[in-house]
Amino acid sequence: MDQKKSAGGDSLDGLLLAGSAYAIWGVAPLFWKLLEGTHARELLPHRIIWALLLTLVIQLLRGRMGELGKALRNRKILFAMSLSTLVIACNWFTYMYAVLTERVIQTSLGYYINPLVSIVLGYVFLGERMHRLQVIAVVLGSLGVAWLAVQGNGIPVLSLVIAFSFGFYGLFRKQAPVGPLTALSIETLFLALPSLAFIFWLEANGQADFGSGDMTKRLLIMATGIITAVPLLLFGAGVRRLRLATLGFLQYTAPTCTFMLSVFLYNEPFTSAHKVAFVCIWAALIIYTYSGMRQRGKPT
Repeated sequence: MDQKKSAGGDSLDGLLLAGSAYAIWGVAPLFWKLLEGTHARELLPHRIIWALLLTLVIQLLRGRMGELGKALRNRKILFAMSLSTLVIACNWFTYMYAVLTERVIQTSLGYYINPLVSIVLGYVFLGERMHRLQVIAVVLGSLGVAWLAVQGNGIPVLSLVIAFSFGFYGLFRKQAPVGPLTALSIETLFLALPSLAFIFWLEANGQADFGSGDMTKRLLIMATGIITAVPLLLFGAGVRRLRLATLGFLQYTAPTCTFMLSVFLYNEPFTSAHKVAFVCIWAALIIYTYSGMRQRGKPT
């Protein structure tokens, strides 16, 4: 790909790679909707197994199995990756459950809240400073979530689980300096045995769609590994070629696409309480992004 830098200092291939990752994440509900009728409890173990097979094949083709073996012998990395595995599995299940139960808008809200959660986690666990504008952003976002609850919509549990699980995933991944391909291989490897056991249990008890479904359904279930691995690998390749400021803007494209799908394609309820909550969170994200750009623009 073209490595030429744009005027802002970002490489063109970086924009294409990371942009493609966010685009896939943004329209992913279109794929998961094709699997309506299949429970998320069956899709999660299949997603893990097929993603593992795909990443191992890529590792072999790229001659990167040595990197995987080295990571598996590092106790510090294994501990951090075991924690990241638990929270990303929780994130994957909650996301699929929300989409399959016609609550796509909650996934959008969750990923809008996620950057604000990351600020708080960095402050609590890593001793990172919270600047005044970031405090305002977190408070404003929290008010938006509280408004939804007060107005009778209830606490957006799925959104908060998505936001916090992905926030903790980022926190734990910072403790394990491995590439995205190796990380995904390890995470899916950790979950492979229980996933296979659960798949066999579902099949044995006649509760699985994979064994009893037609070929189209089977291919779609197998494709969950692709929809899991490909955007992560694209993002991992693109992030090294972009400025953090650019990534700060790009990260909102996925939940924005998801939000548009939920309201205009799937006609999910978007009440006045939702409007107030989303305005608060969007305003918080604008403040958060501005704060980050201003801090990076200061001389060190």
